[in-house]
Order: sequence, then structure tokens, then C-alpha cells
Amino acid sequence: MYFLEKITLHQIPEPKQDFTKVSPKIVLVHRKISPDGGAFLDKMIGGFKWLEEDCIHLIAEPDVPENYSTLWSQPQIKLIWAFEISPRDLGIFIEIKKYDLVLLSTIEIYWSDSLEKIDSNLLLKKQVWSDLKKLQIN
Repeated sequence: MYFLEKITLHQIPEPKQDFTKVSPKIVLVHRKISPDGGAFLDKMIGGFKWLEEDCIHLIAEPDVPENYSTLWSQPQIKLIWAFEISPRDLGIFIEIKKYDLVLLSTIEIYWSDSLEKIDSNLLLKKQVWSDLKKLQIN
């Protein structure tokens, strides 16, 4: 009885977005970004030679839960890159350290600092480049 009283139940919200109509290979999850942050992200996408049409940008709102299960189940997804968004907030409940590329089934998961922090730090830029340049997305 004591055990059952201590279990925390989590409500899983209904999806607010319809992910069944998109078919991205790359999911970029971030907070709302500035125009400079967007330009830097576009530059990185080009540098990795990823196609813009293969990417989807998800704006994660702080403290607003979202159900991404219909998105994560899509077989064409190759990479989920979370900028300063905890994988737990995305419904991914495995231990991931920042700047480690982790393979989960067929999807690579990458968790990093915010775009602004990466853009302002040369060591972080080099780390991201080193980690992601070897990915074969297309």
C-alpha cells in the first residue's frame, strides 16, 4: 500500500500540434529565437549540407507540455537536436549528456546549449561541428 501511495502519476497531454502531416528527417527543437539566432541556425544547416525541407523547427514553450509521440514514431526521422530543451521535456526518458550524440533505435538525439550560447562560444561551435559533421542525413 505504501508503495502505491508514493507513485507519481503524470498526465500526458493530447498533442496540440498535428505531426502526422509532416515528414522531416531532422527535428530542431528550441525556444523562440532571435533573427540573429535564426541566421546562425540557417548557416549551420547549410554548413552540414542539410536540406531545409528535411528540417522541422519546433518551438518549445517553457512549462507548456506537449505530446510528441506521433512525431517520434515517424520512421524517416534521423536526428532530433534539442537546443537547451531537456530530452525529458520532449518525452525522451533516457540519460543524455549535453554534446553527446546518442542513438535511440534509428534516431540520433543531440542535446546542446542554446543557439545564442553556441554562436558566442568558439569552443562550442567546434564541438557541434565535430559531433554532427559525420552524420549522414540525406
